[in-house]
Amino acid sequence: MLNNRKSNQKKKAYYDKKANERKFEVNDKVYLFCPARKPGRCHKFRSFWQGPFMVAQKMSDLNYKIVDKKGREFVVHINRLTLEAPVVLHYLKAPTAVKLTAVCFIAF
Repeated sequence: MLNNRKSNQKKKAYYDKKANERKFEVNDKVYLFCPARKPGRCHKFRSFWQGPFMVAQKMSDLNYKIVDKKGREFVVHINRLTLEAPVVLHYLKAPTAVKLTAVCFIAF
């Protein structure tokens, strides 16, 4: 019994080193992790994240009620949610003109 407690304490300490607490606020946009796939469908290019959903209510520290665009409500665990990343637009520079110095013709 004593060894089990020591072992559990060591495992908890190791887990707590890398674990970070996540919280969501009401009206945050989140994505839902859904790894289940339909049989017969190709999963190679399928994204496991569905959404965006909106957080409707915080049920507890671990469970949240989310709502999709159609108004359907789901209660999900915090481990299945991730915050929607802000969109950053990267503008490309205008292409520069290329000087042609030689022209090559191929005769057939």
